[in-house]
Amino acid sequence: MGKAIEETFKLTQSETGVTGTDITVAATEPMQVMWEYLVPVGHSLIFRSTDHLSAYLYDLTDSAECHATAIVDVVIQDSAKRNTRSVMDTTLYTRIKNFADPDYFTHLDLLSGEVAVAREGDRIQIRGNLAGDALDVSESYFELTCHRIRASMF
Repeated sequence: MGKAIEETFKLTQSETGVTGTDITVAATEPMQVMWEYLVPVGHSLIFRSTDHLSAYLYDLTDSAECHATAIVDVVIQDSAKRNTRSVMDTTLYTRIKNFADPDYFTHLDLLSGEVAVAREGDRIQIRGNLAGDALDVSESYFELTCHRIRASMF
């Protein structure tokens, strides 16, 4: 058996295992899952306070960007779908729109030195309440930074 390898990882909507769900305006739940990533067998993801989320959300109803007052959060859901742990508290969409300037990234809500681990079978969920907008995930995208741990072959 090989040793574990830790590497910087950017989770995006294009990653194998990420599923996206359009959000309708008539939703009854306060936070709905926009994207979900099932952590594959043999992998774990580690989130730290230095990691961040960036996203662009497209409103299908208005054929424009979602309103700045939409709210977004990030949680880890266990494999049994019973427990969730917040890694980024609800924040305004306007705060996570930056992809380029590190001075304006919205970092995860973890204390310095604290880590949140998503193990194989857990789900990473990016959720939203879009303030009356209808999300079109095919026109939306995100980037969530973290570290990935996987076993090496040798």
